[in-house]
Amino acid sequence: MAMITGPISEQQLQPLPLPKSESITTKKVMNYAGFIFTMGLVCSYVGASFAIVYEVAIWQGVILGALIGAVIGIALSRFSPILPIKEAYACKVFKVIAPHTEEKQALADVQKIFNKALSFSQTYENHQLHDAITSITKSLKYLDHKQVWDTFLEYMDQTQVQNADGEMITLDFAAERDLLREKEIFPSDPKELDPSDEYILEDLAQLEAIQKVNLGKEYTFSQEEMLNKLQEDPEKNRCVVIRRQVEEGSEEDRGEILGFIWVTLRDEEYFLEKIAHKSNAIARKRDALNLGIKELLLIKLIDTQPHDKKLSLYMRISDPAIPLYKKWAFKLVKDEQRDLYELPDYYPSSPKENAYKMMLDWGEIERRIQAAQEAQAAQRTQQTA
Repeated sequence: MAMITGPISEQQLQPLPLPKSESITTKKVMNYAGFIFTMGLVCSYVGASFAIVYEVAIWQGVILGALIGAVIGIALSRFSPILPIKEAYACKVFKVIAPHTEEKQALADVQKIFNKALSFSQTYENHQLHDAITSITKSLKYLDHKQVWDTFLEYMDQTQVQNADGEMITLDFAAERDLLREKEIFPSDPKELDPSDEYILEDLAQLEAIQKVNLGKEYTFSQEEMLNKLQEDPEKNRCVVIRRQVEEGSEEDRGEILGFIWVTLRDEEYFLEKIAHKSNAIARKRDALNLGIKELLLIKLIDTQPHDKKLSLYMRISDPAIPLYKKWAFKLVKDEQRDLYELPDYYPSSPKENAYKMMLDWGEIERRIQAAQEAQAAQRTQQTA
């Protein structure tokens, strides 16, 4: 693996010692046990008081009160401010790294997730975490700062966390660590997925895995479901993928899939059913205008979509990607069936939430294309003058 390189800062930082899990775990358990015991003790006194008032045997009131207190203590201990080992270690790293990164908002976003004991209440929080980690990673200029951050990422890599749908997923910071070593991931040009390709099952398995992590199990197309859609009704189902660019001389025939977008035609209207991707820790090509995977996929989709058909999607009202879609000419519209802008309980779980409908404004796209063509023509005229 490539070494981390760069100049040393004037006041060198040293990676924080990794926590000793046994001693901290014992301390954590003792804190929880003490809290539960205290609740049981308090409730046993309350139970004894009630026993006297209602002329019941005191020992019965004490035992019943202690049991109720223990149950309450166990329930409340789930919301205890005592952070688990990894989260506590992460908080220490954030304090050390904070003065040395300009990405203050990204650091605050990461801290929010770790303060929730590393569980996602929304499936898109996994993207948020990786995007924030990537921003911090890119902002670090000095070797010792990078080493502190790399030790943290290595320690957190492969950590099991609970997703919004209750499923356990594994954090993977390999791409961010590669960035620290200037071992950049270059995305290839987006391409349509061909159901007749000999590797189609391997590709669909990758798509299923990406969905489970980023969309949740309930909103995932299975490998078999995707294959049937592409083979049986290719006119109504499109899938565009971005792969990792294979290096020259590599033994790999094709790079892993970094992200994809899935569109379905229903009642003469195209719906953007799925858009999901891995970490955005990719190298930015000069001609990509510093765009992320989702934006590259949207551009490819817009370029190849028939302009005589509507292109719509539904989004959670709390989804932070809504401004991104507005940037690419998607606008909030009323759902024609319900005549509402905000659709109540459109998402039944993971978590239950209302949704917006957004539709691509083809008129705005055409105006942008015309403006770009006029700008290019003016530039050519100026160059030849």
